[in-house]
Amino acid sequence: MDKKQLQSILSFICIFAAIVMTFISLFLPPQGEIHSSVLVLTGEVLVFVGALVGIDAVASNNIAKINEMIKEVKEDGK
Repeated sequence: MDKKQLQSILSFICIFAAIVMTFISLFLPPQGEIHSSVLVLTGEVLVFVGALVGIDAVASNNIAKINEMIKEVKEDGK
């Protein structure tokens, strides 16, 4: 299992757990109201998943740019 698969699986599990907790909180007293702590937890999970996926995407993009610059410098030096 590579890093991207692990990130995808972890992201799916986190989002699924947040949805389940939000749904369950609808049936806890008072019924029909989602407590603010559940909303905060859901927000934190979504931020975590966004960071998990986003940081990797930004890092990959920056590495690709650096590799392009290195190729250009090597070609100019010839």
